[in-house]
Amino acid sequence: MPIYTLDRIVDGKIAVLLLREEESIETTLSIDELPSKAKEGDLLKLTFTKNEQVANVNILKKDTDAAIKKATSLLEKIKKKNHPTNL
Repeated sequence: MPIYTLDRIVDGKIAVLLLREEESIETTLSIDELPSKAKEGDLLKLTFTKNEQVANVNILKKDTDAAIKKATSLLEKIKKKNHPTNL
């Protein structure tokens, strides 16, 4: 089951998802197909029917939290590295 990142919501109607393992691959869904609590940055597990229609979307809360923590940590390292006292 593929995992996607909810990249953005366009015009309050269309959710743009990026495939987690290859973020150059984009998929769009109606926001009506997403859980009501889904927000930009969430990691989502999608399941599909045999006809490639979305059958189910689950928010991966623990994975989303871990990804945010990792990104925040990396950003802090970059900020410290580029701080004027470290140049």
